[in-house]
Amino acid sequence: MLIPFLFQSAVVDIQGLHAYFEERQSAPLAERFVSAVFAAMGYVAEFPEMGAIHQTRNKQLVDVRYWTIREFPNYVIYYRTDGKRLMVMRVVHGARKVNKLLRDLN
Repeated sequence: MLIPFLFQSAVVDIQGLHAYFEERQSAPLAERFVSAVFAAMGYVAEFPEMGAIHQTRNKQLVDVRYWTIREFPNYVIYYRTDGKRLMVMRVVHGARKVNKLLRDLN
């Protein structure tokens, strides 16, 4: 099992989405979202190859994968691995154009 490591950008994403759900919906939904994110990260840490490969022409991002959060299917975790760590880069809405978001992390 890989050890999860969150980029600062992923922490900010999770905090922002928590605040969004809390303001627009409810505090329990916001908490459920965060729990779902961490459950998904736990699953991906055990089975990192299960994530789909992010399709891009950018050679710096060819090893990036993504995983849809089952309980919140509009939200996606973008990550890469280094053999020991699951490096969570972003947690974003699936409609976002992520190439620039990911490229800025390199």
